[in-house]
Amino acid sequence: MKNSKFTIISFFIIVSGFIFSSASGQNIASIKTADEFWRLQTNGERMSKIILSDKDIEGSPYLNDNFISGNVITKKGVKYIGIPLRYNIYSQNFEFKTPKQILEFRDPASIREVEIKNEKFIFVPFKKKNKKLDWGFFQKINKSGPAQLLIRYRVTFSNATKPGAYSDAKPASFSDKEKLFFVKFGTHPAVRIFRSSDFIDNAPKHKTEIKKFIKSNKIKVRRQKDLLKLVNYYNSLQ
Repeated sequence: MKNSKFTIISFFIIVSGFIFSSASGQNIASIKTADEFWRLQTNGERMSKIILSDKDIEGSPYLNDNFISGNVITKKGVKYIGIPLRYNIYSQNFEFKTPKQILEFRDPASIREVEIKNEKFIFVPFKKKNKKLDWGFFQKINKSGPAQLLIRYRVTFSNATKPGAYSDAKPASFSDKEKLFFVKFGTHPAVRIFRSSDFIDNAPKHKTEIKKFIKSNKIKVRRQKDLLKLVNYYNSLQ
């Protein structure tokens, strides 16, 4: 009987230790529900968001039109699970659905990561065209390594036009989704990759090896599969 009790207690300690170490490995302090996330976002206030119907606008500003159950991890390590989410490319923010409302994240800077199905989005700093620093959500493509291949989606909005002498009226519309490729090296801000020199110039090291790899493998950095191959090669050198 004593041996049985000892076995049960030992098993509990082992299991508890496993759960703690797993959570620590992901830097998760606690796991909470979608209801708790809604309360955090609304902060007791009634908020609303106007969403135009299909008849008002052609095209879509969303990466996926439908809400998909996902998880949100804050920078404090709190993980909120089972939240209906969709990404609004035009506003560059996530929307979430409550039983009564559709809202956007009120403080995107407090979010570390968003998980939707097998996709992960992170909120990180990046350099704009004018070299100024900004922050935003990016889809993370590679799983690990000091260099991260990121995608920032873009759509443009066109206002409705009235009929002219030689043209018909056009409704307001969103353009097709466009992928912009960025790479983030370590703790540095993400940079957009237009050409191979953008990757080479921003890589902290191994520039000679990178140049040789690009040339020998005929890498075209505007192709996602080629850029991913280059990122994976760079990470293999570390």
